[in-house]
Amino acid sequence: SLTGTVSASCTDYSVTGGGGAYALAANESVTVTVRFAPAGAGTKTCNVQTGSSCAAPVACTGVGELAPQCDVSPGSLDFGTVTIGNHLDKTFRIKNTGGGSLTGTVSASCTDYSVTGGGGAYALAANESVTVTVRFAPAGAGTKTCNVQTGSSCAAVGCTGVGQLAPQCDVSPASFDFGTVTIGNHLDKTFRIKNTGGGSLTGTV
Repeated sequence: SLTGTVSASCTDYSVTGGGGAYALAANESVTVTVRFAPAGAGTKTCNVQTGSSCAAPVACTGVGELAPQCDVSPGSLDFGTVTIGNHLDKTFRIKNTGGGSLTGTVSASCTDYSVTGGGGAYALAANESVTVTVRFAPAGAGTKTCNVQTGSSCAAVGCTGVGQLAPQCDVSPASFDFGTVTIGNHLDKTFRIKNTGGGSLTGTV
């Protein structure tokens, strides 16, 4: 009968199956399960004791790695007011402030917004980042919002912008007929300039 005790006295390792004392007759065996659950980053080693009758402990080596951590900055974008037919670009950054590989996909499914740079799938190692460019091109007037998705591990970026009509100039009347005026006298007439669109209509009379 082969007897002994399986044990692991290490912070990051434990025996989860087949541990403790054993007594094995001829050709009998026991299967031992060792769990590696690192509590911190770096290389972790352990000798699993298998009993005085066995040749040597089982040497275990593993590397603890920080989990990926997503940092999105800024968390929202305010595009202000943009005239219909024009566009404005703004950017945000996705960074892996942890370890491992941070993966995800950047996308925007909104009528007035599009991702023009840094979109699609990404995989970021520790301290790596990607810069994403979002374009606001309003198709109509009013407040337009959109949530740009950044992956299941990261928060969405909320976007807000206001679409406004382009300025439209209406001059009325378009011409004057002052008729006949005696020299030394005068006659005044008026016309009106009106912005029938949006934004600010500027000029000089």
